[in-house]
Amino acid sequence: MSDNRMTVPPRFLVPDDKLVVFDGVCKFCHFWSRFIIRFDSSQGIKLATVQSPVGHALFEHYGLPNREIESVYYFADGQVFDKSDAVLHIIKKLPWPWRPLRIFSVIPRPVRDALYDLIARNRYRLFGRYEQCPLPTAAQQARYFVLR
Repeated sequence: MSDNRMTVPPRFLVPDDKLVVFDGVCKFCHFWSRFIIRFDSSQGIKLATVQSPVGHALFEHYGLPNREIESVYYFADGQVFDKSDAVLHIIKKLPWPWRPLRIFSVIPRPVRDALYDLIARNRYRLFGRYEQCPLPTAAQQARYFVLR
């Protein structure tokens, strides 16, 4: 959603929810999800895979393309962020030493997204893919969003 427009969130999201939706079979995306779990000390960011019921419900609600997902999505405060904007908004929620990485927001979005798209298109070749979404460990399960 390049315009980050305000929308009415689905009923299962409450105003304080901060949710990252990622490709569950992408190994790089799983690295990113574990990074969030490790460094989000407030534990305020929840996760879901695109392939999960939560992912399907969000994509249907917001009318997002559900084939060939090549972006991470961040849902917060009634907004949907994708690509580099999603990454920068997620980083904003992380503690030191990660917050200074927001400096990349000075780079124009088309340039940031072009680099993001290059990596996203080649992520399986560069980092690999799982045959199916790996299950979170018992310690990670609390960080995953489930439909209420």
